Amino acid sequence: MAGSKGHAEEILKLDTRKFRVAKECGDLEAEGERCEGEVLAAEGRVRGLVEGGVDGIGEDDADVREARRGREAEVLRLKIYRSLGVDVVREGGGGERVVVVRDLQRGDVDFIEVEKGREGACVERIWGAM
Repeated sequence: MAGSKGHAEEILKLDTRKFRVAKECGDLEAEGERCEGEVLAAEGRVRGLVEGGVDGIGEDDADVREARRGREAEVLRLKIYRSLGVDVVREGGGGERVVVVRDLQRGDVDFIEVEKGREGACVERIWGAM
């Protein structure tokens, strides 16, 4: 009897160990499937970024890219003007524009109205105010 009791205890330990290993295998398999789903989702996002660009514009959208380049050039010009103390302000719904020229050395602020069609004439006034 003592031998069979020891054998039964050994079988019980092995069964317990077997169920623990089976449970860990199931948990790891579920974790693997979850990670696989995350990888597929990430690949889809990467594919979308590659096809559509970071801002959603595809490589073949030449018109949109050209428009963006124009906006980027305009933003760069505005940054340069601002670094010189010049701001362009739109007033009203009619598209009237006023250029604000700040001279920090003299402590002056000049407001120059820009008339539509006569922008070139205002350039001299703007440079004179700087």
